[in-house]
Amino acid sequence: KGPGLPEVLCRIPLVIVGPGIKAKKEKCMDYVSICDIMPTICEILGEDMPEGVQGKSILPILKDMDYPKDQYTSVYIEQGAGGLYFKNEDIDNLTPENKGIAESVTIDELNSVTQSGKMRAVVKDDWKLTFDMMGKGKMYNLIEDKYELNDLYDNKDCEIKKVELLEELLKSSIKASDDLPYSKTERHVIKRDKKRNYYQ
Repeated sequence: KGPGLPEVLCRIPLVIVGPGIKAKKEKCMDYVSICDIMPTICEILGEDMPEGVQGKSILPILKDMDYPKDQYTSVYIEQGAGGLYFKNEDIDNLTPENKGIAESVTIDELNSVTQSGKMRAVVKDDWKLTFDMMGKGKMYNLIEDKYELNDLYDNKDCEIKKVELLEELLKSSIKASDDLPYSKTERHVIKRDKKRNYYQ
């Protein structure tokens, strides 16, 4: 994606063509993720998805089948390699390679500086909330502010929406956490939907 989580980097078109896939005249507005592609391919092949997969199959959407709409009402986004954010004074001590400059010919936008820290986001009902490891939150109404310039996180009139999005972010973050390794003993099993990875 690149530095930060603006919609211009995160929201990418998805077009899938194949046998049994129903062409739609209008855009499908369900929220899906690039993580959903592998589970979809597994279902097309008739295989259970491997353990540890975080996405869910979108085959029911593609084939115009009945599916639980509540599984596609939001999308969760992660960014960052961890640690603290680099500040200007820190950058002077980095090598050119750390800064994303190799041989002074190419620039790597996914470098130590742009990927420092961790940020999470959730998009739901045309609203977006981002939150980072330092506790800094931002919130945008994507219908009224598609370029994410008017941060509404501290706007008192948006408190209810903020709480709703924070709950969705927390729920999505918990779902995305890696459950591996699964216990291999008979005493401990993990229940999961091996076909579509729905949480119901």
